Amino acid sequence: MADKFFDRGDNGSYEWTSDGLRLCHSFKSAVERFLNDRFDGEDYDILDAKVILMNALDDVLMHEGIRRRLTPLPDSNPIPGLTDWPQPDK
Repeated sequence: MADKFFDRGDNGSYEWTSDGLRLCHSFKSAVERFLNDRFDGEDYDILDAKVILMNALDDVLMHEGIRRRLTPLPDSNPIPGLTDWPQPDK
């Protein structure tokens, strides 16, 4: 299973794991660096930047979800013809 980023309680509560918190801070820093590098102190529309960043993040996660659905697991029976598609590099 993938890394666990939240500890979930039986009552529906959740709390960051140390890996989840580290990932969040790392991503936040990457976004801050991107905005600083891109705009270099210039003023920019916050809403425009938010829409662009959210759209980019949605696209990345959507494509990753599709790739995972189309890539057979090593121990599964592949769908006929599926292996004809280019497989992602690991």
